[in-house]
Amino acid sequence: MQNTAKLIFDLGYGDAGKAKICSYLTKETNSKLTVRYNGGAQAAHTVVEGNLKHTFHQFGSGTLQGARTFYSTFALFNPVVFYHELKELQSKGVDVVDKFYLDPQCLLNTLAHQIINRFQELGSNPHGSCGLGIWETIRLHKEWPLISMKAFCLLHPKVLLMEQYESQLRYAISYVKGLPANEKQKDYISQFTPEVVLNEIKAFWKLVQEIREYITFPVQEGLERLIREQETPIIFEGAQGYLLSDKFFEVTPHVSATDCGPANAITLCKEWELDYEVWGVTRTYATRHGYGPLYGKGELKIEEPDNPTNDWQSDFHCAPLDLSLVRSVIEEVRVDNNLPHINLALTHYDRILKQEVKNYYDHYTHRILPVKCILQTPRQRPGHAELELFDYIGTDTIDIIPSIFFQFSKIPFSGKFIISSGADISQTKTFELVETI
Repeated sequence: MQNTAKLIFDLGYGDAGKAKICSYLTKETNSKLTVRYNGGAQAAHTVVEGNLKHTFHQFGSGTLQGARTFYSTFALFNPVVFYHELKELQSKGVDVVDKFYLDPQCLLNTLAHQIINRFQELGSNPHGSCGLGIWETIRLHKEWPLISMKAFCLLHPKVLLMEQYESQLRYAISYVKGLPANEKQKDYISQFTPEVVLNEIKAFWKLVQEIREYITFPVQEGLERLIREQETPIIFEGAQGYLLSDKFFEVTPHVSATDCGPANAITLCKEWELDYEVWGVTRTYATRHGYGPLYGKGELKIEEPDNPTNDWQSDFHCAPLDLSLVRSVIEEVRVDNNLPHINLALTHYDRILKQEVKNYYDHYTHRILPVKCILQTPRQRPGHAELELFDYIGTDTIDIIPSIFFQFSKIPFSGKFIISSGADISQTKTFELVETI
């Protein structure tokens, strides 16, 4: 029997709640495999399952449901971040044995890339990145492939691996020392003395030895067997957000070097001969972490404990959701990837119920419109949605359908909705349309 897949991507600038949707779909379908298909360790995907909470960076967000992770060639692997996440999961009692599969061709993201990235962020024109060197990993691989490292390098003997890692570090330090620098940049790079670099190389080797036993490197035959043995849908988990793609309309430097749409996942599905459906995820309001344009930035004051201000990304911003922009993204992704439709997952629905989100924006008409809650029974509007929200919001008499849903009626999609409210995935549910809108 041919297996299926569910592909998750972010319709905005990131932070839409992809992890919650991934964990939810994993649980609903009893999926045993999560595939990471873009981005890297900069992902901060928070999942709450009962009393257990974890922010995933490289393990897939289906991990708390018992799913394995396959880290594909399209993602960037950071051994240091993996080590710390591994230890954190173990401290929480999560089973991590035989749970992580790593494509040998996956690029390694290391301290060398972080040095270049953070040096640039301390300059006069910061990108607002996560400070982990994601962009630099891709750029360095293109410009200096001889010192680029891939996941299979982690299997190299000690002398060879340490030589490769040292070459990367010395290149990075030499590169930034050749650039004009302000006082902050000079102070930053001065910490990487020859002694510090040597200790870092030794520590890296020790760390690699520890993580090897928790990583499976499937060759082509092993990977094909892993895919074939899946009897339940495979969940593909995206990172970042489509609006960070420079191919949309964003301009440098506030863009991502990785493909933030579902294209990489679709490529893997075709290679593995999987039938698939695509899920676009958005909050009920727009967000953006760090620099870069966001209409209405700062208009919404919403507490975001899982998205704190940090040294590299700066502040987390909230604004009314631009529905026309969401429609544009859905239509562009649908057409570019020859999809018949895209399903919609709407997170943070509780923000509407709490009246923290009261408006949305349409940049085509330049109007700010109210989010209205329509009170009705399912029988009153059978042509729209059979949303049995009475057992979802705690009332047995009415459905509450925010008008935000009806704005999507101008684009083709299958009619599947996921609505998520609050932090725990138990407050998440899938709804089907009675008939196509």
